[in-house]
Amino acid sequence: MHNILPLLRTYPALVQPILSFIHVPHFAIRNWVPITVTTIGSLLTMKYLFNRSVDIKNLIIDTSESLKSFYYSQIDGIVKGIYETIRYTGDTESQKIQEAALLASEESLARMVLEYNKEANPTIDTTSLQQIEKAAKHGDLSSLMPGYEKEIVKPIYNALFGQFLRLILIQVQKQKVDVERTLLQLDKLLKANELNFSILAAIPTLVTAFVFYRFLVRERNYEFLYRTIREDVRQVHRLLNKNRKKSKATALNLSSGRRRSVIASNVNGGGELSCVDMGRLVISLDRMRQRAYYVPHADVSSWLKQDIRELQTEQFSIEQRLTTLQR
Repeated sequence: MHNILPLLRTYPALVQPILSFIHVPHFAIRNWVPITVTTIGSLLTMKYLFNRSVDIKNLIIDTSESLKSFYYSQIDGIVKGIYETIRYTGDTESQKIQEAALLASEESLARMVLEYNKEANPTIDTTSLQQIEKAAKHGDLSSLMPGYEKEIVKPIYNALFGQFLRLILIQVQKQKVDVERTLLQLDKLLKANELNFSILAAIPTLVTAFVFYRFLVRERNYEFLYRTIREDVRQVHRLLNKNRKKSKATALNLSSGRRRSVIASNVNGGGELSCVDMGRLVISLDRMRQRAYYVPHADVSSWLKQDIRELQTEQFSIEQRLTTLQR
C-alpha cells in the first residue's frame, strides 16, 4: 500500500504526455470518405448542369408556361364560369335571339297554313281561321291533311301545276320550327344544369390540386413513427418489469434486516438494473427522445420528453418508472 500511494500521486503526470498524443482525430480525417464522395458527386453534378444549361432553361420555361396555361384554362376559367353561372341566372342574349327566331318561324308557319286554307276554302269563317292559326303555331297541321290526300293522287302533275309543292314547303317550314323549338328547349335544359356541368368539369382539377397539395403540404404519415415509439415503450416496460421481479426475489432471499433495507432502497429510488439492461434502457430511451422531436403536436412532444426524463432519472424507483410508463 505504501508503494502504491506514491505511484497514484505521480500517475497523472506520467500519463499526461501519453494523452497529449492521443486525441480525437480531426473532422476531415474522421469523415474523409463521405467528404470525398460528396465533393466528387457535387463536381459531377455541376458539370452535368453546366453542359445542359440551355436544356434546363428551356425546361423551366416550358414548365412555367404549362403551369400558367393549366391555371388559366382549368382553374381560373372554370371558377369564373361557376361564379358567372351563379350570379347571372337570367336569359342570355343568344337565348333571347333564339326565342325571337322561333317566334318568327311559328308566325310564318301560321301565315302559310292560314293563306292555304283561305285559298282552298274561300267560304271558311273567321273563327275557324283563328283556330287553324292557333293550332299551326303549336305545330298542328291537321287542316292540311285533306289537301295532301287530294294532291298526292297525282303527285307529279300536282307538283308542277297544283298545290303539292306548296304543301311540301309548308311541311319543311314545320320541320324547321320543330328543330328550332327542340334546340331552344335543349339549350334551356343545358342552361339549367350549367352549374352542375361546371362543377363536374372542375372535379379533375380539384382532384389534381388536392393530390399536389397533399404531396407538398400534407402532414406526414406518422404511423411508422408511432409504431417505433410503441416498440421502444414495450422494450422499456419489459426491462423495468423484469428487474422489478429480480429486486423482489432478491429481497425475499435475504435476511429480515437486509430485506428491509433492500425494499427501502427500491422504494426510495433504488432497484438498480444490470449493466446490460441499463444499456438497453438508455438506448431505447434515447431513440424515444430522438423520435419525440418528430411528433406533430408540440404539447404531446413536450409531454413525451418529460416522461422520458422521468424514466431516465435515478431518483425514481422501478415502480415509479413503471407508473410513468403507464401514462
